[in-house]
Parts: sequence; C-alpha cells; structure tokens
Amino acid sequence: MSGIKEILGETVLGKNGPVDVDSFAEEGYVVGLYFSAHWCPPCRSFTPKLVECYKACREAGKKFEVVFLSLDRDQKSFDEYYGEMPWLTVGFGSDVKTSLSQKYSVCSIPTLILVDGATGETISTDGRNKVASDPSGSNFPWSGIPDSHWRCHHRNFGYDPTFKRRCYYGDARTLSLAVVA
Repeated sequence: MSGIKEILGETVLGKNGPVDVDSFAEEGYVVGLYFSAHWCPPCRSFTPKLVECYKACREAGKKFEVVFLSLDRDQKSFDEYYGEMPWLTVGFGSDVKTSLSQKYSVCSIPTLILVDGATGETISTDGRNKVASDPSGSNFPWSGIPDSHWRCHHRNFGYDPTFKRRCYYGDARTLSLAVVA
C-alpha cells in the first residue's frame, strides 16, 4: 500500500456508504485532509468557504477531494456538521484522525493539509490560507505558492507527543485554547 491509501486506509465514508480510496489515489489528485469541529467558531466560518472552493474545483473538472477528520465531541455534533459538507470522512471517533493529527502536528483548527493523491506526499500544510486567498480555486492545486502558516511547533505553543495536548484554534487575532484528547 502506498500513497493516500497508506495515509487513509482502503476506504473512507461518503454520504451513501464506504468509498474506495482508489477512486482518488491517482496522478493529479489533490486530497485535502480537513481537521475541524462543530464547536469551533473559526471552523464554522471556514467550512462554507471550503465547500464553495471544493464545488468550484469539482465543477471545473479539477481533481480535488476532501476528507473530513472530525474533532467533534459527540456523534450528534459530528452528524450535524458533516451534513453541511459535500465530501468524504473517516467517521466520528476514528483512530485515523488521531494518527494523522500526530503525523501532521495539528495544533490548530481548522487545518487543511493538502496531499498528493498518488504519492501521499505533503503538498502544503497551509491549505486553509490557500483556499481563503483563492476561493474560486482558479490557482488550484496551489503548488509553488509558499506556505505562510503559523503552527504550534513553530511558535512553541506546547506540542505534547502523548496527544493530550493544548490546541489552539482561530487566527492570530482570535486565538483560543481547546484541549484535544
């Protein structure tokens, strides 16, 4: 197993059941790993922008898929929030979310990690700003545009490898703290 399948496994969940990861594990696909939660105000603000960009890219025939990795606190919140999203998910409470949060050192939400569907290589850890600055997706796949992110491990916000860590969400103006187990 290689590429995105190594990251996500064989299947993810769509609105109508399991989806084979092979359907977007091919050359030219960009996969957005979207870490977000219903309870997070900046997430609730960014999600509609990502939906708009996702739909614009797909309608233009661009190979873009998003997989939601929920940090919601309960199934009901997950279901309500995922109901607003047109893409895929690993499901509520998935161990995949935990391992990928650690792999990508996710310490703030919303976070959108962009990876190559064929190779699994990281394209960008700053997908949120790329989407925010290009909501129509006209510059997709945003390669060659440098990341401008601020991350906890760059600012000493206290990454804890046991994954019981202090996580920050929002931007520099609206920084808030949440504990993610």
